[in-house]
Amino acid sequence: MSSPDEAVKILNKLADELSKRQSDIDTLEAAYRGDHKLHYASTDFSEFYADRFKGFADNWCGIVADAPHERLQVTGIRLPDQREGDTTLWDTWLENDADQLSDLAFLDAIVARRSFALVWGDDDDRARITWEHPSQAIVSYDPETRERMAGAKIWCDDEREYATVYLPDEVWKLQRDRVSSRLVDQNVSPLVSSTGYWSAREGVEPVIDNPLGKVPLVEMRNRPRLMGPPLSDIAGTLAMQHAINLLWAQLFTAADYASFPQRVIMGAEMPTVVLPKTAVVSPT
Repeated sequence: MSSPDEAVKILNKLADELSKRQSDIDTLEAAYRGDHKLHYASTDFSEFYADRFKGFADNWCGIVADAPHERLQVTGIRLPDQREGDTTLWDTWLENDADQLSDLAFLDAIVARRSFALVWGDDDDRARITWEHPSQAIVSYDPETRERMAGAKIWCDDEREYATVYLPDEVWKLQRDRVSSRLVDQNVSPLVSSTGYWSAREGVEPVIDNPLGKVPLVEMRNRPRLMGPPLSDIAGTLAMQHAINLLWAQLFTAADYASFPQRVIMGAEMPTVVLPKTAVVSPT
């Protein structure tokens, strides 16, 4: 059995790695939603048109992600030693609405590189399957055997951060406070959020046995590789997406120019008003 210090050490390592992934996940999620920031060819063009074309996007990233997702469908479950599907497992799959919710997890994996499935049991000893977003779940592996060593689900509210750590033989449930402090330095944000130390979660058993003997949090990796992280289907589309949006912005600018033509006289001097050398001023 792990000590509290060992469990916190594992959690801190997983939480740090999950925090490093957040920026990439946010970028890919925004790209799928069509929430793009225009990349301008010049600073002058950006300064003049940034507000005018703010929020505009011809979103091809959504199409790239939806195309393979529409062809994914789970039709049954078959164990390695079976020739036909296992009806008991399929009934459990349907009882957990996994036929619908797994579809969301597949889409998140296509967009954000990975998603997760968590298998556990309820109070009536029935299997429970939940699907986790890549921004809230993480799994670590043995570098030699590639077996799952630990997993964690981490989420927060306005006041606290919560975590459940899954180990092969036990499960830890922890929490820590989120502290906000105001700083005087003008070079930093006036409101900075920091975190305290992990402690046992209130209202539940802080540690329970894991009867499964394995980490129940399973990572579903999109386009996995032997080395490096899995690949997102839309990550390679972002550069072309930015170019398309820029071309549209330039097209609109050209349309404005063509719609309101201007005539310019080249080589002429600016007209001026010449007053006479003497002027008569009549008294009032």
